[in-house]
Amino acid sequence: MKRLLGVAAAAALSCNATAQLLDGFVYYGAALQGHAYDDLLLKNRLNAQGRNLGYRLFTGYQFNRWVGVEIGAQQLGDADFLLKNATDTNVLAQTDFKTKALDAKLVLSYSFADDWFVRAQTGVLAWRNNRTDISLSPLTSTKLKTSGQDALFGAGLGYSFSQDYAMTLELEKSKVAGQAVTGISLNLMTKF
Repeated sequence: MKRLLGVAAAAALSCNATAQLLDGFVYYGAALQGHAYDDLLLKNRLNAQGRNLGYRLFTGYQFNRWVGVEIGAQQLGDADFLLKNATDTNVLAQTDFKTKALDAKLVLSYSFADDWFVRAQTGVLAWRNNRTDISLSPLTSTKLKTSGQDALFGAGLGYSFSQDYAMTLELEKSKVAGQAVTGISLNLMTKF
């Protein structure tokens, strides 16, 4: 009898899991991103200037109301770092920092009102960075290409306009080429 109850319980759990998987959906999205970088170490007198916006294209699968996975490709916002003379503010050196990346995330969601939800995510960011250091006295230029992976963590607040469209505002932290990166993004998603 215990064996029969065990088989029945396993079958019921299996059907429930299958039903939850069938209840899932695929979604696509695009994001506009802004990134803040820690100062690069360039003679310890560095000011970050001229940040540009980045973007991300992504797709995901929401298994149920709480758990999903997401993959994306992104161009992080470029950063231009200037080293200035402390007395006359002349530019002594410049560093350009450009990064492209792929990411994979586990996304946890919780709906706290009819149309509002929160998201938390963790995953991996695989990046390729191009860094150009230019010194003006004497004039020299050094280019460095690096690639690597790092963990990423984030959280956000979302709003569903309808059953098929949602928008989220998210904050995310990671590292690229040894530099801490904080990103804020505005995401638009559509169900497929």
